[in-house]
Amino acid sequence: MNRVLKAALLGAAILAIAAALGCGSSDNSSTAAETTTANAKGRKWKKLHWEWHATLACKKGMEQADVVMHKAAGEPPPKPPSASPDWESFKVPVRALLPTFQQTLADLEAIKPDGEDAYDYERILERMRIELKEAEKNPNAPISSRPLKGSGKTAYVYGIHACLY
Repeated sequence: MNRVLKAALLGAAILAIAAALGCGSSDNSSTAAETTTANAKGRKWKKLHWEWHATLACKKGMEQADVVMHKAAGEPPPKPPSASPDWESFKVPVRALLPTFQQTLADLEAIKPDGEDAYDYERILERMRIELKEAEKNPNAPISSRPLKGSGKTAYVYGIHACLY
């Protein structure tokens, strides 16, 4: 009986060691999953990085637009300027803000997302270019018509929430 007990304990110990070492399993699947997870995290951080820069560019542009609108309307500029101007309350022509819009577009074009995000970002910029050209054709239109609102909505959908044109 003593031999049977010793053999059983030895067998259990061997099974426990084999299980702890992972005998017979392949590490390829876990390595692939870890790589995929690492790539997804890296892509997510890259996306957050360029979205953050685009958000800052838009915020700066919106604050500048708020100052320009107040000056064009003969009012003192707000301190601090709003990143969400009240477009409808100003009787200012679009031409007063065209340089600000053009500078914001240039700042946004300087940001270069990579890979999968570049296509979506280019859609935002293209929409803004088209709407800016349309606004340039009718510079006397009131700013309350919000000539760049389509690009603002597109940017919002893609995660750039400060482009509130």
